[in-house]
Amino acid sequence: MKQPLVSICLRSYNNQEFILEALQGILMQQVNFDLELIYSDDGSSDKSFELVADALKNQHPFVNVHLIKQPRNLGVTGSLLYVLDASQGKYIALCDGDDYWSDPLKLQAQVDFLEAHLDYEVCFTNVCTIDEHGSIKKDQLIPSDRRTDYAMEHLPTWSPVSARVFRKRDFGAISRTVPGEDTYMLLYQSRYGKIKFLNTVAGAYRYQSGSVYSSMAVSKKKDAILKTHMECMDLVTKTLYPKYQKLILKKIVELRHLDTTLYLERLKDFKTFRKTYPERFSRWESLKINSVVRVLRLMDFIGISGRQGFMLRVINRMI
Repeated sequence: MKQPLVSICLRSYNNQEFILEALQGILMQQVNFDLELIYSDDGSSDKSFELVADALKNQHPFVNVHLIKQPRNLGVTGSLLYVLDASQGKYIALCDGDDYWSDPLKLQAQVDFLEAHLDYEVCFTNVCTIDEHGSIKKDQLIPSDRRTDYAMEHLPTWSPVSARVFRKRDFGAISRTVPGEDTYMLLYQSRYGKIKFLNTVAGAYRYQSGSVYSSMAVSKKKDAILKTHMECMDLVTKTLYPKYQKLILKKIVELRHLDTTLYLERLKDFKTFRKTYPERFSRWESLKINSVVRVLRLMDFIGISGRQGFMLRVINRMI
């Protein structure tokens, strides 16, 4: 088996409407290095797998092709871990089955950057956003004034999964339970090197109104971010603990104004979390957090439901 420089990992789940567009964006890439394709269908009930297999039957530019139809649905994180483990290249490029690449020089530009800058771990591009019908909703998802170089202290941040190219590592230690695996993944990779944003629109991120994430209540989305921040504390240095404590508390405050039951559950979970990992909270930080929580509980007791902005300002000032 020939060793590729880049492993392209295409993942899909019931994406038969879009999968060939995603595959075409991969096939159009103009590169001066060897590629392999790993396509993992996550137990789809549609014809996504058959469409990809038929499209690659006669001719393709890859030195290796692995087409996998998963016998059961692995979920977002499970499918990600599967393709990462199966990859043989020095670099990995991700593409989801409902997104696509539009710039034929995308991979070449990203790999050239990483080859020339050994202190960088990840390189991602900008994308446009489209709806389920392919209509462009936003010319570029990431604003032009956004930072272009990231280290751990600049995170958390988000970038489209399908815009990323990164170095192959042992990803066996990453969390299997974190809701925001894309945010968590960047933080994990920042332990090895910096992250580069190339501000050129090289693909499309598809926003589907009926997707699982877009259909979630705002409170559930906030809750997923909160849980992600809690798991991210496994990765960050001690100097960044206060930053993530602040992020967690802010999300709890936001939940208070969206879902009372969820808010009370997360307050309880945060208390348990602090007892489980006391080394992540200095005595001074614990005192400040306890003060914020006491104010929240006092407001709950006397029935003050508003003043979210006030509490967020208190957290910003105290922690």
